[in-house]
Amino acid sequence: MSTEAQLIQRILSGDYRAFEELITQYERLIRHIIGGLVKQDADIDDLVQDILVKVYQRLPSFRHQSKLSTWIGKITYNHCLNYLRRERRKPSFNDFPDFEENVLADNNYEEKPNQQDAHAILHQAIEKLPEPYRLTLNLFHLENMNYDEISEILDIPQGTIKSRLFRARKVLKEILTNKLP
Repeated sequence: MSTEAQLIQRILSGDYRAFEELITQYERLIRHIIGGLVKQDADIDDLVQDILVKVYQRLPSFRHQSKLSTWIGKITYNHCLNYLRRERRKPSFNDFPDFEENVLADNNYEEKPNQQDAHAILHQAIEKLPEPYRLTLNLFHLENMNYDEISEILDIPQGTIKSRLFRARKVLKEILTNKLP
């Protein structure tokens, strides 16, 4: 595997396989950040594509002042914030709170907790966390980012990162304790 500088140089010289390497290496990070902010699964793939295009277009401006993962994370986070601002202006199913309840009742869907595995239960609990906690938790535990990297991506102090992680774990424990028999 190439170093970041070599990978970037290969991409900038027109090596499309190098960009495929970059995608393979960072797509999971991009999806975790998006998933922490955007709830509509249908939009996630489109956002990933938009962000990858943006990364490719901005790669010549990367100055190696931070890790490539941090730089890509920052682009992803900012792109998602802009997307969410645009989406707030559009009406959605969330504007009709009874819609989901009526559809579920009409179709007799029933969630059976005894059929869920531990991973699914944990994922559902994480999804219930407020966005800042969910995103911080995902970056720290799933992407193995340190406080500096998360601080740079989210543009908040390290103390806030530590506080969010503490609170996220506390709320997650409460959610899981109440959910488990």
